[in-house]
Amino acid sequence: MDFDSPATQDGVLRKPGTPLSPARRARVLAGLSQEELAVRAGLSRSTVALVETGKRTPRLDTLSAISAALGLDDVRSLFPDRASS
Repeated sequence: MDFDSPATQDGVLRKPGTPLSPARRARVLAGLSQEELAVRAGLSRSTVALVETGKRTPRLDTLSAISAALGLDDVRSLFPDRASS
C-alpha cells in the first residue's frame, strides 16, 4: 500500500505527502473501508470518518470498539501522540 499516493483506499483525496492518521493507517492496513470498519465496530461510517480526521474526540467506548474491530490490543496505538509516557 502506497501511503504517499494522492488517494487512499477508500477514494478520499488528500495532498501528496500528507500522512495518514494512526487510526486511518490501521484501518487501511487492515484492508477495510470506513463502512466495513463501522459495521464491525457497531458505529456509523460518519463517526469513523470524524475520528480518523480528528474532527471528533472519541469516547473510550468508541475507541475500544474501533480497536477491537481492527484486532488491536491497545487503544493507545490509535492515538500515540495522546498516550501518556
